[in-house]
Amino acid sequence: MSRQSHAGTVIFIDENLKDKKIGLLSIPWPPAPQQILARIREKHGMHDEMKWSTISRQKVPFLTDVIETFFANTSFGRINIIPIAGSLDDAIFHALQVVYPHCFPYNGIFIDDHTTPKGYEFERKLKTTFDCNCVLRLDSKATQLLQLCDLMLNLTIRVSADVLPASEHKARLVEVFKVARNKSPFPRCFLWP
Repeated sequence: MSRQSHAGTVIFIDENLKDKKIGLLSIPWPPAPQQILARIREKHGMHDEMKWSTISRQKVPFLTDVIETFFANTSFGRINIIPIAGSLDDAIFHALQVVYPHCFPYNGIFIDDHTTPKGYEFERKLKTTFDCNCVLRLDSKATQLLQLCDLMLNLTIRVSADVLPASEHKARLVEVFKVARNKSPFPRCFLWP
């Protein structure tokens, strides 16, 4: 039986260099959110990226549905936000070590291809250290779970800040996030010191 058929998680990694944080979205194996997000997209007729940097008035109903579904459905896993110290590669490696006990085993690690420099050596290090046979760099424009990681990373950062975003649409989503998080029976967002 292959390792992929066992319980574990898949990890999606994105970064916020401005706030010096890395987000690791860990989703239980096998991943169900892909189909759920596709249904939400179809319901809203929304096929654009769901990234923090592209939030607009038109996307607020769609993103509200995504946020509420994230907190209502445990198949969406959890988001861990970890500070970046040192190089981005080192920070990703450290972040994976920090959350590993909570997410063992890693069935796949998927990194935004803009996050780290290209090079097989880094991927091999992750595969070897975490006994994971699938480490891929993906384009977030074509990967909605990386987009979800970006969205939840930035919302978690903004919720912990003292000031709401200047954009009224982003501020609205921060409020939606707070309400949905408070309704959730289980903690789903972890901001590490």
